[in-house]
Amino acid sequence: MWAFLMPLAGRGSGALRAVRQRRPIADVRTDMHRMHSMGRKRTIRYRERDLEVESVDFTTREEHWNEYALGDGATVRVRVLPVEMLVATRERNEAGDPLVVVSNQVLVQYLRPEEGTEDER
Repeated sequence: MWAFLMPLAGRGSGALRAVRQRRPIADVRTDMHRMHSMGRKRTIRYRERDLEVESVDFTTREEHWNEYALGDGATVRVRVLPVEMLVATRERNEAGDPLVVVSNQVLVQYLRPEEGTEDER
């Protein structure tokens, strides 16, 4: 269960370049993921209090683009890429699960409609 999502500022350029260059996103995320030292404990602010968290390693099982058809025939594709996972070392939610903080970046692609065709998506 995810406690909340927290965007990771300043990390978007690598994955965005990968989308433009049509390189696999996983390659870029692996590089970004290595920037964080796994198992490192630190304190973050969560709901007006300090929360002790530990960075944990993770492996991607599946990833998909969410696609949205716009009224003008264009398509917008959105993908959320986790960069770092932090697990609370002492706190639990109401269900007894540890709080998990996901640092992420959001990729957005705008695909223009082809001229002369009507898109009926």
